[in-house]
Order: sequence, then structure tokens, then C-alpha cells
Amino acid sequence: MAKSRVRNKNGGSAGEVDGRLVQGELTRNAIVKVARRLFEEDGFEATSIQAILDASSQSRGSLYHHFKSKEALFAAVVENAYEEFSSKTLAAALKERDPLKRMKAGCVAWLELTRNPKTHRLVHIDPPIALGWEGWRKLDQKYFLGQLEEGVKALAVTSDIDQSLVPAITQVLLAGLNEAASLEATKKNSEARARVRKTIELLLDRLFVKVVT
Repeated sequence: MAKSRVRNKNGGSAGEVDGRLVQGELTRNAIVKVARRLFEEDGFEATSIQAILDASSQSRGSLYHHFKSKEALFAAVVENAYEEFSSKTLAAALKERDPLKRMKAGCVAWLELTRNPKTHRLVHIDPPIALGWEGWRKLDQKYFLGQLEEGVKALAVTSDIDQSLVPAITQVLLAGLNEAASLEATKKNSEARARVRKTIELLLDRLFVKVVT
């Protein structure tokens, strides 16, 4: 007797459903990849859905199946960038064992990743316009604030800083790093960028003075 195949409520076999899910994810990733390149090159406002369709060779129906609007697609693109940068920033920080050196390494890595003007526009300039201030801040806090806060917590212990101040210190540092990234994106030479980074390191040194016991 032939074995009956397991079928889902829509009538498809489990294998067929899995195949469609995989293909759907591949299509979504392909759209995000192309859209990210175009948003980086031309910005959110200047990039049309039609341009993304032409560059990705996807149908309009396929794109709107995954993303209900241009703004929704842009949000996915920005989140994709944040995931990448967050992972690389953490990897750079974890190369250091000392908490302060780890914090500095993470901050420098973040600045390095976002200093390119096109990348800076993608993660700092266009998101408040396309996603609204709150939408952008949620992504910023989801992917970088948590890492930053863990670093501040560790340094607060060795610096005898009240733990209740950790959230506020973290928010101030995040705001400062975002402004530093804006400065780096406008600097045309390495000396100017080095001064920005030196300033960040100096602030961290002064804030997290290790208590000698």
C-alpha cells in the first residue's frame, strides 16, 4: 500500500509548504539586498518602487506580498543594516578583555561602519523621515543600545558609578555616538576623523575612571 503524504490545511504536502516558505524567504532577501543598494546610492525619496522592481527582476505582486509599502521595505532594509553592523560591532568589542578597551573598540567599530556618507544616510538621515522618529529610535535601541548598556553596566562597577544612572548614561553615549557618526560622515580627511575618535576615547576615559582599591 502506498504511503499517504502528510497534507496541511491548504491541501499541500509538508514538503511543498516548506519549499514555498524557503522560496519566499529567498525572494524577500533578494528584494531587500537590491533595495538596500539603491537606497544607499540614491536615498529613500529618490528611489522608486519601480526602480527596485527593475533592478531585482521581481514582480510588483511579489514585492507587495512581502512588503505592504515602500516604507515597510525601507524599514526591513534599515533593520538588515543594523543587524549586520550590530554583529560586527560586537565581534570587534569581544576581541578585548578589558571592559574599557572593549567599550572603545565597539564604539570605534560602530563609527567605522557608519562613517561612509551613503551608509550614514541609510541608517541616520533617511530613517527619521521615512519611518518617523520613534520608528528609527526603536531600531537604534534594539540593535545598539543593548550592547552599549551592557558595556556601561560593566564599567559602572569598576568606576563606582551608581547603577541607577546606567540607562541615562547609555542614552547620552548613544546620542553622542550618533552625532560623532554625523561628524565623521562630513569629514573629508583621516586627521579630522581621528580627532572625532580621540574625543570619544577621551570622554570614555574621563567618565569611567577605574577606582583603585
